[in-house]
Amino acid sequence: WLILTRLLFPAHRIAIDDPRGVVEKELAALGSMSRGEKLVGIVFLGAATCWILRSPLAKLTGLPLDDTIIALTAALLLFAVPISRARGEFALDWEAARNVPWGVLLLFGGGLALASGFGSTGLAEWIGAAVAGIEISTIVLVLVVTVAIVYLTEITSNTASTATFLPILGAVAVGLGL
Repeated sequence: WLILTRLLFPAHRIAIDDPRGVVEKELAALGSMSRGEKLVGIVFLGAATCWILRSPLAKLTGLPLDDTIIALTAALLLFAVPISRARGEFALDWEAARNVPWGVLLLFGGGLALASGFGSTGLAEWIGAAVAGIEISTIVLVLVVTVAIVYLTEITSNTASTATFLPILGAVAVGLGL
């Protein structure tokens, strides 16, 4: 890290005479929060509070609360919260929802579902036991896995790759006694 940050790519420091003034100027340029921004902030704070207090809320209400239900409820609230009743404007409209990168969300969700399936069916443990039976050098195994993961992250998201392979590699490590 020191070689990278000090020798190869040193940062050129820029002296700012009045950093507080720069921040205040930028904040003033933003202006005050609009009604829509405030409502979105309130919905987000509500969702974050529900995520933090999920277990007590589930016990209190008897509802099967999980992260997905809380997130979907917050999203639905954004469709229902009016910013301007006269103009028929809501915090979230379908035009904005269409611009969400759904492919990334599906890829992420697919990786998490695959990882969950591997864990719940015992496939991760089976793969770990199968690899443990192979006589292979730990260094060679690490190199093969590294190359495979580096290649995989070029075509999928890092999070989906991690969610998919972490249970498998964990079982492999246990199987090999690492």
